Amino acid sequence: MATGPFVFKSVATLARATSFFADSARTLQTAIERAPSSSIYFHLHFALFRRHFTTSEFLNDFAQWTRTTLADEALAELLAAVDPLELTSLRQARERLVATLGEYVGRMAFTPSVSFKQRFCFQEAESFIYPTGASADGLAAFAREMRAAPAESVFYHFVVAPLLEKKGDNDFSIWLEAQGHGEAAARVRRLSPYSTDLYALGDRIGDLLQ
Repeated sequence: MATGPFVFKSVATLARATSFFADSARTLQTAIERAPSSSIYFHLHFALFRRHFTTSEFLNDFAQWTRTTLADEALAELLAAVDPLELTSLRQARERLVATLGEYVGRMAFTPSVSFKQRFCFQEAESFIYPTGASADGLAAFAREMRAAPAESVFYHFVVAPLLEKKGDNDFSIWLEAQGHGEAAARVRRLSPYSTDLYALGDRIGDLLQ
């Protein structure tokens, strides 16, 4: 059983342009195959965080562009159904997106394209991780700090750390499990940041632990 405190961290993300773009479903598939992993992360996973500042109903940028620019509702729904939490690595995420697009494009007699100004321009993420200054050495303190944690911190521990650091689980559940709170860890693990407002997720975890 671990006795160390939980150290809350956060993440700042900068976007950078890449040389990859798409003007149709077919070229979107090709670009996803070749774009850097940090680009897949930016448009699929980090899109979750940016979604809380927009009115988009879609969870990722690929689905959003496919619907609004290509006007392909069916493909947009398929891309929106790709759940990042089911994928334990960026490689799996890329493969799932490519497979989804490949199967769909394979059934099309032709693939409509859009103009230069309407194309999807791939960006990539550069992430900077830093401690927030908050920590917790027990369950009560952890629940209290969860309620006060900023959305960026919740996003880091629930989404970024498991993916980029290849932990296989969110930091909250890992720490709770190590502290001997297996049931609490399982309850937190069942929460999804893709169906819950990140600004409310910290409060929900705090309520579960209390």
